[in-house]
Amino acid sequence: MNLFKRCWYSSFITLITLVYFRKISFYGKENIPAEGSVLFIGLHKNGAVDGFVYHRALTPVVFMLAAQLRRNPVVRLFFDGIEVTRDKDKGVRSNIAALKKCISFLEENGRLFVFPEGTSTLGPRHLPFKEGAAILASRFNFEKGKSLTVIPCGVFYDDPTHLGGRAEVVAGKPIVFTQPVDRKEIHRLFTEALERMGIDYADEEEQRTIQQAAVLLSLYGDVPYHIFLRKIYEDKELYRQSADILAQLNHAGLKLYKGVPIFPRSVINSVWTWCITVPFVLYAFCWNLLPVLAGYFCSKKFADDNNVISLWKIIPSFTLWLLLTVLELVLFPKLTILSLAVSLLGFIVYGAWKKHTISLYNWLRCPKGMKKFNELRKNLYEKIIH
Repeated sequence: MNLFKRCWYSSFITLITLVYFRKISFYGKENIPAEGSVLFIGLHKNGAVDGFVYHRALTPVVFMLAAQLRRNPVVRLFFDGIEVTRDKDKGVRSNIAALKKCISFLEENGRLFVFPEGTSTLGPRHLPFKEGAAILASRFNFEKGKSLTVIPCGVFYDDPTHLGGRAEVVAGKPIVFTQPVDRKEIHRLFTEALERMGIDYADEEEQRTIQQAAVLLSLYGDVPYHIFLRKIYEDKELYRQSADILAQLNHAGLKLYKGVPIFPRSVINSVWTWCITVPFVLYAFCWNLLPVLAGYFCSKKFADDNNVISLWKIIPSFTLWLLLTVLELVLFPKLTILSLAVSLLGFIVYGAWKKHTISLYNWLRCPKGMKKFNELRKNLYEKIIH
């Protein structure tokens, strides 16, 4: 990838993730070597949006991606990497060329990212892991005889289909190959590593309960969302208590924040935060009303599953935003530059504004619920942390 393309995609992805996500956190940075050939293998949850999030956390990194993402000239603005064609699209010959390109890239101490599942799901369990990554690692070891470090990665979203959610990327312990290893053994190691990174829920009800409890617990404080997910998943008693607490918090007429009815921890702090953020949020949505509406209606019309809702919001919104911004810069350069800065700030604080808006609404509707909410949350938090 030449310098211009690298700068374009890095800058554009940074902008997209700053606007769409309230926060992207990265854990396990110490597991990634500073040099050498590195192959990242990652869980695939939220469609092509996963690529934006992983790229933001792991950059510089090059992705193996589906060729269909690059066929549309508009969509091509958002994605770049080494293209792979599905077998059903008669892509065997082109995939051999892609494999050779990946091996050459790794040989030059490149950092390559592969999604072994091939496609994504926000469902309770991961999809089957295909052998493509194992074949790549095996061929690289056999042909080049160089050391290869493989880093399994997981991604966790607390609100994967909406603007203002948080994402957490976790890099696991490295798998280092210093000599050729059988492909099937590599695939087994990759499968075990990725299964340790993710969480396979029994069903959608268990998934929903654990995720809502983790949202409740991670509202305030510094403990990562994915830590709460795993602790509740691994302790059946904590799971039962979480389900009981969520049931107690249900109240007719309360608004939900990421599936949970929430209240302020401090009314004064929530009012203060709301007052500070609301002017920027209103300006951001008014100035960018057409792109926001474009993303909203396209996601309603074209998204055929939850794992592509965010993608259908992002691509139309940012495409229209880019066109309008170019036009506005020509017509009103000074106003546009100022508006872009204020809008960016507005979208960055949108997640905080949304949380405090909903919590204050619930407090006004049910003032007595605030004390109960904070007590139940505190009790569950202490049981998990201590």
